[in-house]
Amino acid sequence: ILYQHSSSDIHDPNNLYSAAQTISRQAITVPVELMLQSYQTMGAFIGLGPYYSHVFESELASLQWNDRKNEWGLSYTLGANIGKLGISYRRMAQMGKFFETGGPKAAIRHSIIMSIAII
Repeated sequence: ILYQHSSSDIHDPNNLYSAAQTISRQAITVPVELMLQSYQTMGAFIGLGPYYSHVFESELASLQWNDRKNEWGLSYTLGANIGKLGISYRRMAQMGKFFETGGPKAAIRHSIIMSIAII
């Protein structure tokens, strides 16, 4: 289970030269990946599968559209366990629309998470 805090800028699709509006979101994400791992000195691993996110707080600045509170997509992970240190790179791509009905056809096409952990 992952906690995500993200922010991004979006332009009004009807006026691409407008000033960007900042979107800040907090979500809990649950990736479900099939993991393949090598059992050598450096335990490299790769994972692929779907994820589900529930957005529990969002700040959409002055945008008139509502973002979706439940989203899903595909993710993959590359990483290695070196001794007691774990390093991973996860990339996620949203499959649905970012906004509820009536908003522009925007989507989060990729999200990147780098992590380092003591295991």
